[in-house]
Amino acid sequence: MEKIKSVSGLSGIEHHDNYRDELPHRSHPDLSCENYTLRPPCYGADQSLADRWKQRVGSQKIRKNAVLAYEIVLSFSPNALNKLNFASWVEDNVCWLSENFGGESNVLTIEIHLDETTPHIHAVVVPVDDRGKLNSKHYTGTRSHLSRLQDSYGKAMLSHGLERGIRYYERETKIYHSDHRKYNAKKRIQKEKEDYEHDRFNRKKLQNIGKYQEELTR
Repeated sequence: MEKIKSVSGLSGIEHHDNYRDELPHRSHPDLSCENYTLRPPCYGADQSLADRWKQRVGSQKIRKNAVLAYEIVLSFSPNALNKLNFASWVEDNVCWLSENFGGESNVLTIEIHLDETTPHIHAVVVPVDDRGKLNSKHYTGTRSHLSRLQDSYGKAMLSHGLERGIRYYERETKIYHSDHRKYNAKKRIQKEKEDYEHDRFNRKKLQNIGKYQEELTR
């Protein structure tokens, strides 16, 4: 999920989608003609993304640092491609976006791309709340908001045999414990080396003492 903070950012996304023939990274350029776009009926087919945003937001005053919209990429593991019904997957994604971002009028565009290794969706949503105000915090204000969105998406995708990814805090916990184990292991190795050196030093001292005692008895 990427924040868009300028109208020019909206135009840039639209340019990217309209001129995909110029992109070198596409795995299946012959499938570009299969890409398609979905838009809510409340917007005109010829309206630019920026114009749709202006129509939805209206004349309200916008803060200088406000999040104007979000670009959301929805996809799945390449291994799942042959196991799911792609059309049904797209339909459920459209429903999920509408239900979790304030209704279909907040979903400015949904681009379905079929010309890369894994087909995926690029969606642009405007965070207008139920009072009609541009309010990104209403949807993604805290980490718990984002976690709930991810949980919700995971549940929506279960019927397609897709599972939710690792939660952020679980990933951080795993990284912490992994680093902690490595740190403790290094400490133990260092201690073993020190103990070994200490024992070797003590053994050498004992050997020297033995030699000195032998010399005294001669």
